[in-house]
Amino acid sequence: MKINIMMAIILIVNFSTFSLAQISIEGPTPSDSAKLRSDYKLAIQLAKREKFTSRISFIISESYANLNNIDSSIYYFNRSLALGGEVGNLFDPDFEVIKNSKKWQSFSENLLVEHLKKDTSIKCQEWAIEIMKTINVDQDLRFKIMDMGNLKFPQKYIDSLTVLEKKNDSQNEITFKYLINKFGYPTISKVGKVISNKFGTVILHLSMEFQVSIFSDLELLSLENDFRKSTIALLTDKILTKTINKQLYGTQIRSVNNKKEFYPIIEPQNVNERRKKMEVNLTVEEYGTIFGIKSDNQNTGEKKN
Repeated sequence: MKINIMMAIILIVNFSTFSLAQISIEGPTPSDSAKLRSDYKLAIQLAKREKFTSRISFIISESYANLNNIDSSIYYFNRSLALGGEVGNLFDPDFEVIKNSKKWQSFSENLLVEHLKKDTSIKCQEWAIEIMKTINVDQDLRFKIMDMGNLKFPQKYIDSLTVLEKKNDSQNEITFKYLINKFGYPTISKVGKVISNKFGTVILHLSMEFQVSIFSDLELLSLENDFRKSTIALLTDKILTKTINKQLYGTQIRSVNNKKEFYPIIEPQNVNERRKKMEVNLTVEEYGTIFGIKSDNQNTGEKKN
């Protein structure tokens, strides 16, 4: 398999991050530390050859953080923001290694305070900050697992991160239950559209029991335009596929004999009308093409004879 520079950077950073997690459990050796430093330096060298984008700048920032070069990490984080990056990336797990640095603490706290002041849509700051934290860890783990799978990492590395992912999901559920009881739901009117949508992304990864327990409340909020309708469509399909093996909106896909297909869709002739009503951007046909699903079976999840 031919690996381009971007893929090589992802491979190096992901493997180094996994190695750090292992070392924190087993204890580092001098050779471990030297190898990791060498890997992060290589990632920085490769990244600097690429066109500077928000993602490239962020990768350089997190690599410098793992080298304990705080000034350079801050510089490239700011560069990432200037290119469209998010302030919430401050909570990325790769910055854990420098979180106790007074310089990093001052930088991150000032940046966060400034952001919260500017965004007048955020009324409940504690909820907003917690969601920024959870979405970053949630997405970081899931993208690392996906990248490792695409790059054919040994399964034992993927399995180890999957264990961490499940533990993180369980902790997120506990945290969300507590904050819902304390503040109510993180609606658009309470934390702004962007952060409310991020909450919607995280809850899609939590237990079905939790999803069922909050579904009716969130559905009512979506009818009041205070919660994203497309999240309700996704939640509906996730719950239905786990209970009756069918779905309403055509958002859930399964693998059968190494081929992707939709779970069976109830009244498939009306699925696009339902998707439009729930503000799901793509038609079911357009969504299916992303996964290489042929048009002759994507409306039902079953192959036609």
